[in-house]
Amino acid sequence: MAANIVPQKVEDVDTQALSPMMQQYLEIKRQHPNEILFYRVGDFYEMFF
Repeated sequence: MAANIVPQKVEDVDTQALSPMMQQYLEIKRQHPNEILFYRVGDFYEMFF
């Protein structure tokens, strides 16, 4: 059974409820909407699209 998942647009996210890291991520993502971001978390990098 397939789920009907609708992604939320970056512009529609309320950043006040998010952690500082996710607030920074969303600000960068708004500036570069079609890019994959490599985000350093500790000693590792995580990729967000």
